[in-house]
Amino acid sequence: MNFETLLLTVFFLMGIFFVFKWRKGWNQNYVPSKFSARIIKEAVGYNGTRFLVGLVGAILIIIPMLIFANQVLGISLPHRATSKSNIVFIAAKPDENRSLYSPGGDRYGDLQSITDHIKYSNPEIRNTYFKISFKDNYLNELPLITFELQNLEEIDLSNNDIEYLPIDKLKSLKKLRKIILTNNPVSPENLNQIKQLQHIQIIK
Repeated sequence: MNFETLLLTVFFLMGIFFVFKWRKGWNQNYVPSKFSARIIKEAVGYNGTRFLVGLVGAILIIIPMLIFANQVLGISLPHRATSKSNIVFIAAKPDENRSLYSPGGDRYGDLQSITDHIKYSNPEIRNTYFKISFKDNYLNELPLITFELQNLEEIDLSNNDIEYLPIDKLKSLKKLRKIILTNNPVSPENLNQIKQLQHIQIIK
C-alpha cells in the first residue's frame, strides 16, 4: 500500500466516523476541548455543528471514492458533467476599418446574449460573421438565430445532442461550407440529406 492509498483510506475512514457522529448525534451539553471547535459550536449551535460534521464527512468519503474510481478502476465523471461550456462564439471577417469600440467583431457569450446581439444588430454587422460555434453546449437543436447569419461558412456543433438539422434552412445559407457534427446523434436519414448538399463538408 503506497502513501497515497493510505492517505485516501484514512480520509475515507474519517468520513465514515463523521457521518456516524452526524447520524447518531451526541450529548448537546458536550463542550469540545479544542478552542476552534468550541467557537464553531457557539456560532452555529448544536444542529449547525451536526450539519457541518455531516458535510465534512460526506466530502471525506466522496473525494477518496472518486480518486479511487478514476485511478484504479478507470472510471471518471461523465464528460458532459465536466465539459459543458454554455458559451457560444461567433467569428467575424477581419476589417481594418472597424474601430475598437465597434459593435462588430468576434464575440463570446451565452446563447441568450449572442442571440440578442444577432437579433438586434444591423444587417451590415450580421453579414460580417462567417463562423458560429455551439461546441460543448449539449443542445437538442440548432438555434434558429443561426439562419440570420447569411454569410456563414462554418457551423461547429461538436458535443451536442442534435438528432436533426433542418435541410431547407441549411439550403438558405448559400455560403455555408462546413458543419462539424462530432459527437452528435444525428439520424442516418438526416445525415444523408445533409450530404446531398454537395457544397457542405460534414465532419462527423
